[in-house]
Amino acid sequence: MNWTSWNRIRYTLYTPIYNVIRPAFDRARATSISALHLKGGDHVLIVGGGTGLDLPYIPPNVYVTFTDITPAMVAKAKRAKLAEGVQVDYKVADGSDLPYSDTHFDAVILHLIVAVLPDPQGCIDECNRVLKKGGKIAIMDKFRESFKPSLGRKILNPVIKLFFTSINRRVEDYLPNNWELLSDEGVLLGRTFRCIQLKKL
Repeated sequence: MNWTSWNRIRYTLYTPIYNVIRPAFDRARATSISALHLKGGDHVLIVGGGTGLDLPYIPPNVYVTFTDITPAMVAKAKRAKLAEGVQVDYKVADGSDLPYSDTHFDAVILHLIVAVLPDPQGCIDECNRVLKKGGKIAIMDKFRESFKPSLGRKILNPVIKLFFTSINRRVEDYLPNNWELLSDEGVLLGRTFRCIQLKKL
Protein backbone atom coordinates (compact mmCIF):
# COMPACT_ATOMS: atom_id res chain seq x y z
CA MET A 1 0.00 0.00 0.00
CA ASN A 2 1.22 3.50 -0.84
CA TRP A 3 0.75 5.20 2.54
CA THR A 4 1.79 8.63 1.24
CA SER A 5 -0.99 8.62 -1.36
CA TRP A 6 -3.46 7.23 1.16
CA ASN A 7 -2.61 9.95 3.67
CA ARG A 8 -3.20 12.60 1.02
CA ILE A 9 -6.58 11.09 0.13
CA ARG A 10 -7.87 10.60 3.65
CA TYR A 11 -6.73 13.98 4.94
CA THR A 12 -8.36 15.64 1.96
CA LEU A 13 -11.58 14.00 3.12
CA TYR A 14 -10.93 15.02 6.74
CA THR A 15 -10.16 18.67 5.93
CA PRO A 16 -13.72 20.06 6.34
CA ILE A 17 -14.08 18.53 9.82
CA TYR A 18 -10.47 18.41 11.01
CA ASN A 19 -10.74 21.50 13.21
CA VAL A 20 -13.18 19.75 15.56
CA ILE A 21 -10.10 18.37 17.34
CA ARG A 22 -8.80 21.88 18.04
CA PRO A 23 -10.10 22.34 21.62
CA ALA A 24 -8.52 19.09 22.82
CA PHE A 25 -5.03 20.21 21.80
CA ASP A 26 -5.14 24.00 22.22
CA ARG A 27 -3.26 24.02 25.52
CA ALA A 28 -0.70 21.47 24.33
CA ARG A 29 0.01 23.46 21.17
CA ALA A 30 0.40 26.69 23.10
CA THR A 31 2.68 25.09 25.70
CA SER A 32 4.84 23.36 23.11
CA ILE A 33 5.35 26.45 20.94
CA SER A 34 5.92 28.74 23.93
CA ALA A 35 8.74 26.47 25.11
CA LEU A 36 10.63 27.14 21.86
CA HIS A 37 11.10 30.76 22.98
CA LEU A 38 10.77 32.04 19.43
CA LYS A 39 11.71 35.67 18.90
CA GLY A 40 11.22 38.17 16.09
CA GLY A 41 13.26 37.27 13.03
CA ASP A 42 13.43 33.55 13.80
CA HIS A 43 12.54 31.16 10.99
CA VAL A 44 10.46 28.17 12.08
CA LEU A 45 9.46 25.14 10.04
CA ILE A 46 6.09 23.48 10.67
CA VAL A 47 5.97 19.97 9.20
CA GLY A 48 2.57 18.38 8.61
CA GLY A 49 0.80 21.51 9.77
CA GLY A 50 -2.65 20.37 8.65
CA THR A 51 -5.24 23.15 8.71
CA GLY A 52 -2.94 25.59 10.49
CA LEU A 53 -3.97 25.04 14.09
CA ASP A 54 -0.44 25.87 15.29
CA LEU A 55 -0.27 29.20 13.49
CA PRO A 56 -2.23 31.33 16.01
CA TYR A 57 0.38 30.45 18.67
CA ILE A 58 3.38 31.70 16.71
CA PRO A 59 4.63 34.93 18.34
CA PRO A 60 4.88 38.23 16.45
CA ASN A 61 7.43 38.88 13.71
CA VAL A 62 8.46 35.26 13.24
CA TYR A 63 8.94 33.80 9.77
CA VAL A 64 7.11 30.51 9.23
CA THR A 65 7.57 27.88 6.56
CA PHE A 66 4.40 25.81 6.68
CA THR A 67 4.28 22.41 4.99
CA ASP A 68 1.71 19.67 4.57
CA ILE A 69 1.31 16.92 2.01
CA THR A 70 -2.40 17.64 1.48
CA PRO A 71 -3.24 20.63 -0.78
CA ALA A 72 -6.72 21.01 0.72
CA MET A 73 -5.29 21.38 4.21
CA VAL A 74 -2.68 23.90 3.09
CA ALA A 75 -5.44 25.93 1.44
CA LYS A 76 -7.45 25.94 4.68
CA ALA A 77 -4.36 26.82 6.73
CA LYS A 78 -4.06 30.06 4.77
CA ARG A 79 -7.17 31.29 6.60
CA ALA A 80 -5.66 30.82 10.08
CA LYS A 81 -5.32 33.85 12.34
CA LEU A 82 -1.77 35.19 12.66
CA ALA A 83 -0.07 37.41 15.23
CA GLU A 84 1.20 40.81 14.09
CA GLY A 85 4.15 40.61 11.72
CA VAL A 86 4.07 36.83 11.28
CA GLN A 87 4.93 35.91 7.70
CA VAL A 88 4.09 32.46 6.36
CA ASP A 89 5.32 30.65 3.27
CA TYR A 90 2.84 27.84 2.57
CA LYS A 91 4.14 24.77 0.75
CA VAL A 92 2.71 21.40 -0.25
CA ALA A 93 5.58 19.10 0.67
CA ASP A 94 6.39 15.64 2.01
CA GLY A 95 7.93 15.76 5.49
CA SER A 96 10.29 12.96 4.53
CA ASP A 97 11.68 14.90 1.56
CA LEU A 98 11.90 18.57 2.49
CA PRO A 99 12.82 21.01 -0.32
CA TYR A 100 15.07 23.19 1.87
CA SER A 101 18.78 23.68 2.29
CA ASP A 102 20.85 22.36 5.19
CA THR A 103 20.87 24.28 8.51
CA HIS A 104 18.18 26.69 7.32
CA PHE A 105 15.75 26.89 10.27
CA ASP A 106 15.97 28.12 13.87
CA ALA A 107 13.23 25.75 15.06
CA VAL A 108 11.05 22.88 13.88
CA ILE A 109 7.51 22.03 15.00
CA LEU A 110 6.25 18.44 14.66
CA HIS A 111 2.75 18.31 16.12
CA LEU A 112 0.59 15.19 15.57
CA ILE A 113 2.66 14.14 12.57
CA VAL A 114 5.39 11.70 13.67
CA ALA A 115 2.77 9.02 14.39
CA VAL A 116 1.06 9.61 11.04
CA LEU A 117 3.87 9.68 8.49
CA PRO A 118 4.72 6.42 6.73
CA ASP A 119 8.42 7.21 7.17
CA PRO A 120 8.89 8.85 10.58
CA GLN A 121 12.63 8.24 10.58
CA GLY A 122 12.95 9.94 7.19
CA CYS A 123 11.07 12.96 8.52
CA ILE A 124 13.20 13.22 11.66
CA ASP A 125 16.38 12.91 9.59
CA GLU A 126 15.20 15.65 7.23
CA CYS A 127 14.34 17.92 10.15
CA ASN A 128 17.78 17.30 11.59
CA ARG A 129 19.34 18.23 8.26
CA VAL A 130 17.49 21.53 7.80
CA LEU A 131 17.77 22.67 11.45
CA LYS A 132 20.59 24.95 12.52
CA LYS A 133 23.02 23.91 15.22
CA GLY A 134 21.54 25.07 18.51
CA GLY A 135 18.05 25.04 17.00
CA LYS A 136 15.10 23.60 18.92
CA ILE A 137 12.53 20.95 18.07
CA ALA A 138 9.00 20.68 19.46
CA ILE A 139 7.29 17.30 19.13
CA MET A 140 3.73 16.70 20.31
CA ASP A 141 2.09 13.36 19.57
CA LYS A 142 0.91 10.02 20.92
CA PHE A 143 3.71 7.58 21.74
CA ARG A 144 4.12 4.38 23.71
CA GLU A 145 6.79 4.40 26.39
CA SER A 146 7.35 0.67 26.78
CA PHE A 147 10.01 -1.06 24.71
CA LYS A 148 7.49 -3.61 23.44
CA PRO A 149 3.90 -2.80 22.41
CA SER A 150 1.12 -4.41 24.38
CA LEU A 151 -1.05 -7.12 22.83
CA GLY A 152 -3.94 -4.65 22.66
CA ARG A 153 -1.86 -2.15 20.72
CA LYS A 154 -0.71 -4.87 18.33
CA ILE A 155 -4.29 -5.90 17.64
CA LEU A 156 -5.79 -2.41 17.32
CA ASN A 157 -2.96 -0.61 15.52
CA PRO A 158 -3.57 -1.88 11.95
CA VAL A 159 -7.17 -0.63 11.94
CA ILE A 160 -6.50 2.67 13.75
CA LYS A 161 -3.45 3.33 11.56
CA LEU A 162 -5.49 2.83 8.39
CA PHE A 163 -7.95 5.59 9.24
CA PHE A 164 -6.16 7.83 11.72
CA THR A 165 -2.68 7.30 13.17
CA SER A 166 -0.28 4.71 14.51
CA ILE A 167 -0.61 4.03 18.25
CA ASN A 168 2.47 1.84 18.28
CA ARG A 169 5.36 4.24 17.79
CA ARG A 170 8.05 5.01 20.33
CA VAL A 171 9.60 8.41 19.69
CA GLU A 172 12.91 7.41 21.25
CA ASP A 173 13.43 4.98 18.36
CA TYR A 174 13.75 7.87 15.87
CA LEU A 175 15.70 10.59 17.67
CA PRO A 176 19.25 11.29 16.39
CA ASN A 177 22.22 11.31 18.74
CA ASN A 178 22.83 15.02 18.22
CA TRP A 179 19.46 16.02 19.70
CA GLU A 180 19.50 16.83 23.41
CA LEU A 181 16.31 16.17 25.36
CA LEU A 182 15.20 19.32 27.20
CA SER A 183 11.81 18.22 28.50
CA ASP A 184 9.19 15.50 28.10
CA GLU A 185 5.73 16.13 29.56
CA GLY A 186 2.40 14.36 29.34
CA VAL A 187 -0.27 16.74 28.05
CA LEU A 188 -3.36 14.60 27.41
CA LEU A 189 -4.67 11.27 28.72
CA GLY A 190 -1.80 10.97 31.16
CA ARG A 191 1.29 10.48 29.04
CA THR A 192 -0.53 9.08 26.01
CA PHE A 193 0.11 12.42 24.32
CA ARG A 194 3.46 14.04 25.14
CA CYS A 195 5.13 17.39 24.47
CA ILE A 196 8.83 16.82 23.89
CA GLN A 197 11.38 19.62 23.56
CA LEU A 198 14.81 18.97 22.10
CA LYS A 199 17.88 20.92 20.98
CA LYS A 200 20.28 20.18 18.14
CA LEU A 201 23.83 20.05 19.46
